[in-house]
Amino acid sequence: MLKLTRNIALSAAALSVAVLLGAAAPLPSQATPVVNGMGAFVAGDGSTIAFQVHLVQLPDGSLNGSGSSSRKGGPGGNSWFQFDVIDSMPSGSDLVVLGVITETKGAPFPVGSLTALMIQDNGQGGGTPDKMLSGSGLPSSVTIEQVLASIPPSNFWAPLASGNFVIH
Repeated sequence: MLKLTRNIALSAAALSVAVLLGAAAPLPSQATPVVNGMGAFVAGDGSTIAFQVHLVQLPDGSLNGSGSSSRKGGPGGNSWFQFDVIDSMPSGSDLVVLGVITETKGAPFPVGSLTALMIQDNGQGGGTPDKMLSGSGLPSSVTIEQVLASIPPSNFWAPLASGNFVIH
């Protein structure tokens, strides 16, 4: 009887270790992070524009992500919109995210139009802020390749006044 109890205890211990090791290993079905973060910059009209975006790539290669933006102050007043990410493309240390606007409040463009967010991650070094550039109200026919072709050099981008984006 003692031998049987000891075998059961050893089997249970081995099973526990296997479960713990299995839980620590990434599963092939897990999503891969693409970008996470939020940031705000001051626009040329004095308004503060804030964005947040979270995006993962699923094992089948599709994207799953969303974000939102708010604008406070400036001549247009306050506005807000939410978007679902439909495409993304890295460009060196930058990332371009394209999303379809799903909800707006006070924004001057309709649901169904596109927003593009260009993010430059500073890599957490050198004391320099991340940079970003955004464009919203784009026609639904715009592709990410067209957005990439029209992006000005990053020295024209706005440095973040607050926040941080991490491009994975």
